Amino acid sequence: MRHALNIEERQIFAITPVTPLGAWPLEQLAAEKRHLKAVLAQCPPDRSPDVRALTERHRQLEADQARVVGGCNTLADKPSGVARRGPR
Repeated sequence: MRHALNIEERQIFAITPVTPLGAWPLEQLAAEKRHLKAVLAQCPPDRSPDVRALTERHRQLEADQARVVGGCNTLADKPSGVARRGPR
């Protein structure tokens, strides 16, 4: 019996009409808009172009470093007589 009442109670809550929130007065909306503009004006500028440029440069430097390290590893893997040239 209690189980049936609980289901019925939940169903009542599910169909209970919700009172809509009242709309803000136009003056209050305008004041909020001015406030948000003031807050936005104090924020730092959009730095996303800087972040993208730095990320791209970082990728370029990583690729350059990988080529240099690969070249060094190639030289290190050669037999010692081949890598050295010059007077003996």
